[in-house]
Amino acid sequence: METTFALWASRQFGWGAAQVGFLMTYVGICSALMQGGLIGRLTRMFGEERLLLAGTTALAIGLLAIPLSSTLPILVVATGLLALGMGMTQPAITSLISRRAAASEQGEMMGVAQSFGSLARILGPPSPAFCSAGSAQRLLLRRRRHHGSRPRSGAAPGTHPDVCPCVEHVAGSRHLTASGSLNGRLAPPRVRFA
Repeated sequence: METTFALWASRQFGWGAAQVGFLMTYVGICSALMQGGLIGRLTRMFGEERLLLAGTTALAIGLLAIPLSSTLPILVVATGLLALGMGMTQPAITSLISRRAAASEQGEMMGVAQSFGSLARILGPPSPAFCSAGSAQRLLLRRRRHHGSRPRSGAAPGTHPDVCPCVEHVAGSRHLTASGSLNGRLAPPRVRFA
């Protein structure tokens, strides 16, 4: 979330660095409160397994709600759930790994867990771009096969005839072709669904 949120907030709300910084501060405070004060009590009350399930659920709900947020209160609740979920899952995972691994394997198991977490943070942010680029390409190719190369009715001046009615290209004067390339260069298209 940290790598792509600023881009999304800029498009969704017109936010700059200050607004994103305030929201990230809020996320950090929520997470610190969870890990600094509440996690010990919650672990004693519910155990690591239940805490991991609750944290994963909160994370999932927060991650699903963020892109659907259209107002600040919804975004605050969604990012709060995300922060509390992160604050619950990380300590629970670490505790479960250290308790379930043999004493001689604890360091190795923690290293493997951290490596997979790092790998997910590397591969995660670009994944939606590739998925949406593939979806846009399939839409465009389906439209071309169905309608041929006729321009769609009511197309804006300068709009490429292969652009599907639900896709709006926002890269200036460059055209999005049916192959998904911009002026011959392969790039994930920027799309907006109407």
